Amino acid sequence: MHEPSLGRGASIGFIHAVALRDLLRIASIDVPMELAQRWHEVTEATSSRITRHARFDRHRLAEIDAGIDGKA
Repeated sequence: MHEPSLGRGASIGFIHAVALRDLLRIASIDVPMELAQRWHEVTEATSSRITRHARFDRHRLAEIDAGIDGKA
């Protein structure tokens, strides 16, 4: 899940849509396992950086909340 105010969900959706369009232009849908593997590779290459930042954001927000609650 992404913080809506940062707009990452829409950004990742757009990145995925463009990447899928590009992949389907060159990949065959006749071999589903190969297509799935290539899709995984494309996803890692195009959006994994954004999702890594989101995981860090959640961790950092938990640290801030713990500090506010006096638990840090």
